Amino acid sequence: MKNILIVCAMEKEAKSIANKLNLIKTDENIYKNENIKLLISGIGKQRTAISVAEFLCVNKKPDLIINIGYAGSTDIPVGKWVNITRCYNYEWEIPGEEKYVMLDARKSKVRKFKK
Repeated sequence: MKNILIVCAMEKEAKSIANKLNLIKTDENIYKNENIKLLISGIGKQRTAISVAEFLCVNKKPDLIINIGYAGSTDIPVGKWVNITRCYNYEWEIPGEEKYVMLDARKSKVRKFKK
């Protein structure tokens, strides 16, 4: 049986996933069962990266990591699958980091925003 880590940003995303998969809350930010762990990372790519790195430092490496959630949407019904083809980097101002949009993630086309 493969070990799976599911990562989502918010508790309200985690609760419905945990209920569907029969996961038990074992920590403030972790739900789990025998082979699935769900990590609540916090919002944003930096918090996600830090949370996953901290998780991997103290847990066995999973066979699969799935990042799932609202993806900033306010108008798509919960439960609807969405294929992301455009990503924006504008969470907050980070000195030295340029704002950009990836127009097609599969082809890695990048357009930088003018400041």
